[in-house]
Amino acid sequence: MITVAVNGKQYAVQENENLKDLLARENLLAVPCGGRGVCGKCKAFVYGAKNPLTNEEKQTLTQTEIDSGIRLTCQVEVADGLEVRTFSENAYRIQGWAEEKSRAQTPMFTRYGVAVDIGTTTLACCLYDREGFLLAQASAPNPQRGFGADVVSRIQEALAGKAEALKTVIVTAINGLIESLAERARIKKAEIDGLVITGNTTMLYLFTGTSVEPLSHAPFEIKERFGKRYLAKELGLTALAKDATVYLPPCAGAFLGADIVTAVLSSGMCENENTAVLADVGTNGEIALWQNKRLYMCATAAGPAFEGVGISAGMAGQMGAIERVYLHDGAIAVKVIGNVKAKGICGSGVIDAVATLLKRGDIDETGFMEEDCIYLTPEVSFTREDVRAVQLAKGAIHAGIRTLLRSVHTDAETVEVLYLAGGFGSYLDIEKAGEIGLLPKSLTKKTQPIGNVALGGAVRLLLNTQEWERCSAYANDSTVVILSGNPVFTEEYIERMLFEE
Repeated sequence: MITVAVNGKQYAVQENENLKDLLARENLLAVPCGGRGVCGKCKAFVYGAKNPLTNEEKQTLTQTEIDSGIRLTCQVEVADGLEVRTFSENAYRIQGWAEEKSRAQTPMFTRYGVAVDIGTTTLACCLYDREGFLLAQASAPNPQRGFGADVVSRIQEALAGKAEALKTVIVTAINGLIESLAERARIKKAEIDGLVITGNTTMLYLFTGTSVEPLSHAPFEIKERFGKRYLAKELGLTALAKDATVYLPPCAGAFLGADIVTAVLSSGMCENENTAVLADVGTNGEIALWQNKRLYMCATAAGPAFEGVGISAGMAGQMGAIERVYLHDGAIAVKVIGNVKAKGICGSGVIDAVATLLKRGDIDETGFMEEDCIYLTPEVSFTREDVRAVQLAKGAIHAGIRTLLRSVHTDAETVEVLYLAGGFGSYLDIEKAGEIGLLPKSLTKKTQPIGNVALGGAVRLLLNTQEWERCSAYANDSTVVILSGNPVFTEEYIERMLFEE
């Protein structure tokens, strides 16, 4: 064992360990590309590294950064006495689910209960009493981001021998959040005896230590659908009562997890006769359609561009991120979170930037931009590659919605409401999303952002066990529309890549 100092704190590590593994394990830094050295998001000041700059670092880092002692931590081998100083990371703007009073009929717990949403990017949780009162809520970045920004990267890392590490970091993070909830509510953590944990299929597989091998290749048949109760201690959850139980809602498919099922439950879209669509615009875009008392679902890989990953100056929604871009007297103007100097751009700003550049004529309908990059502020630019990343992401979401509608022989005009789920949707400028073609323009007036309803659905299951049967029906009786190899989706995707309706 050797000793490495990170931000002044000493850590004992194995001599052959990569620096990113330490930082990921301790939830100190994200590595969105999974350690390939191409995203440049794991920069830190590193002193005393034993290995020289790699080719990936030479291509990614500027000479000024190199001269300052900055390295890509995923390219650094640890050495005894190594010192690391990470860049200051402000709190993420993570939206929880703050329903102060929920209807509690048959709670699954006897004292206190917690609902958790394991998002690919963030974790969010709420603590309730048996009367249905919200006592506390907490959120944090998903520490698995150190292994990659998307589910594909994490599946690859798990298959490469890091499944146990991926499980450990998420279990540790959830235990920490539960302790935080108890402390905020001024109760004993040993009084918490019931949990509901939702998330996409990959997140639940990694959390429970289930092999992700079936999720890594066609036909993507899942061996475990969940929809059952576990003892908390069996899952490694120790920050609560010894006899606590955990309910994991059912998944509908390999890429249609418990999160979309609980989102559908919370939205109430299946509780009336109107045609409705629910879209969770995230790394793995999940879409649900309710028509003629039947539920249809599909999943489309949008990628993490809307979360700032894969964008040259992309970052999470935190202090210093550009969240709004607009024209003021013909010139580009921005709004920055915290009203400080811009450090990068987050998802809502990315949408705004494309819409603004389209409006100003810097981008044409094909996505062509004459300049290599356009500066939004003196510090932050938007590049041709950024435009392409947005095209790929928005094309996938829009095409997924259209394909799902066409699969039941209808169109956007018949839709009464489009529910936009997830924290990203809450900060999105709906009109600009329609302008760039992320959403069908005819649906922008019918769009309702509804926040983290995946967590909201978990709360319903926590407080009302009779909802478990309804949730199982949504997962097991829905029609899953496969987009891979679907000629309609291919046609729509090509068309929706353009910046025009």
